[in-house]
Amino acid sequence: MIQHKFHEQGDFGSLHQIRIDSKAIEVVIDFWGKGWIGLSIYDFGKDDYVLNELVDPKEEKRKESLIKQVEDYLSSELCINLKISK
Repeated sequence: MIQHKFHEQGDFGSLHQIRIDSKAIEVVIDFWGKGWIGLSIYDFGKDDYVLNELVDPKEEKRKESLIKQVEDYLSSELCINLKISK
């Protein structure tokens, strides 16, 4: 399931939150109005976070790298859970 939530007031300004839930993982991406980005991936099989980062607005390269990491993880999880070969 994919959800979008908006909060006008948060720790770093307004917040757009994207949440992707499945039986295997939970991915949360927070886009803060002041430029911060929060990225987390929780793996229920491992009972642990695979990724849990809050990125400063000035760290553009790090943001790009972590977003790519989330994309890659989602892609691999989707292929595994749907038994699709890459």
